[in-house]
Amino acid sequence: MAYPKNAISCHVHSEAGFKQLVEDRSGTLPTSRRGEQVGYLGRYLSDLGVKTLVVEDHYVDRNFVEEAGLYYVRCLAPPPNHCARIHAFTTEISDDDLDALLTTAASEGPTVPEELRQSYRGFIVVRPLPSAPIGRTLLRPLDGDRRFHAVIEQAVHVAGLTFSVRGLPFQQQDTAVAACASVAVWSALQRASRTDGRRGPTTPEITRAAHQHWVPDGRAFPSSGLRVEQICDAIRNFDCAPVVISAPRQAALFKLVVHAYLRSGIPVIIGTDNHAITAVGYRPAGMVIGALTSLPSLRVHNLEYDQLYVHDDRLGPYARARWLSPTLRTDPPLRIEIDFPGGAPEVSPVRVGIIALYPKLRTSVEELVEALGVFEPVVELAQTLAGRRSAQLGIELFFEKAGEYQASLYGAGLDPARLASFQRSAALSRYVGVARWTLDGKPFVDTVWDTTDRIRSSTVGHEPVLGLVSYDTAATPLLDMVAQEIGKLAV
Repeated sequence: MAYPKNAISCHVHSEAGFKQLVEDRSGTLPTSRRGEQVGYLGRYLSDLGVKTLVVEDHYVDRNFVEEAGLYYVRCLAPPPNHCARIHAFTTEISDDDLDALLTTAASEGPTVPEELRQSYRGFIVVRPLPSAPIGRTLLRPLDGDRRFHAVIEQAVHVAGLTFSVRGLPFQQQDTAVAACASVAVWSALQRASRTDGRRGPTTPEITRAAHQHWVPDGRAFPSSGLRVEQICDAIRNFDCAPVVISAPRQAALFKLVVHAYLRSGIPVIIGTDNHAITAVGYRPAGMVIGALTSLPSLRVHNLEYDQLYVHDDRLGPYARARWLSPTLRTDPPLRIEIDFPGGAPEVSPVRVGIIALYPKLRTSVEELVEALGVFEPVVELAQTLAGRRSAQLGIELFFEKAGEYQASLYGAGLDPARLASFQRSAALSRYVGVARWTLDGKPFVDTVWDTTDRIRSSTVGHEPVLGLVSYDTAATPLLDMVAQEIGKLAV
């Protein structure tokens, strides 16, 4: 039995050269028939400033090994069960440079020079599937005025050297083991699973889980796509709780909910007509006031974004998208426009949003919105006492792990003794809901909520509240009085 050999080589990046590398490692199908993904990724690497591609010719990818064992090995002409992996660097690296680096590491230890470590931008797995070559891909998002909270940090090993990249995994659907919905769920669960210390599932595992109880098209493989009920089944199978926002007739509320989850580091699967994408980030935009009809003078930070960044398996990672308001009375209330490079944007009606949550995060964004009215008079009075009546009062809603929220309070200008007392006394749920009240965009007061139960209309006055946090010393006496009255902590 002959064992395989690997080969690692360095290549100067160009978009044409990247396409050629993919073609050489995936099969003989002409590049022009590979779809948009390869061209998109070549351009994306250029936008990242990539100068060098380091290629591993023999890479065992967990996702593709399962796909091959489940489906492709049974084909008349099965492809190999291994892939290639392309690493992206913004520094120039030649084969001689790589040899010198490995030689130095052999004598001094596998320490990567800081410049090289900082230049790493991620990797692209190339599957031996000519018509669907792009496997698990993890690239860094572009810099600039973009927000990506729903990402993971992953260590990457190349010839025994360790690099790291921060992003959210993407892959192209192969229409056999995984269709677009399976891939969208897969991307979302890579984040959800990692947040709770688990390994993300593979696409075959997701497709199998989605077909355990309901197989409307007769068989799971080849995959012909998933319905909402099947997506929810798959999410439950991996110890997450699906939340479905269907038929978004209130466009502003739907956009607010999507932002709140993305701000919380939770991807959102967005279903359009016959397609599913995964929202992973957004770009902040101008001020929005009066979008909440119950609080018409309030600035709503969760609506202050004009672009989404989505994983669309027809394109690639972090594709640009934007919300469109209706133009005709017969239009659906919310549509999404996705940029296709070199062509006309695609506009689709939004049908559903699906979120995979930690099971004990039971409070919804909508419940936090409904609970705002309880504390608005308190915050407005605190604003007056602080002498900031002319400042614009705003709100931002999000969820955060309790430990991360507590860590964020250090260095926030709070009274050290009061903060120390709060940190020693606060008993918080694993995830907390935060309603952050702002003045002219800067934090003013946080109301911190328990998320292990629903916020019911009969209890929003005080029971689900865990604490009040004041970022302005002038507001502290009032908040102390309110906290004492409802039996909660304040800092």
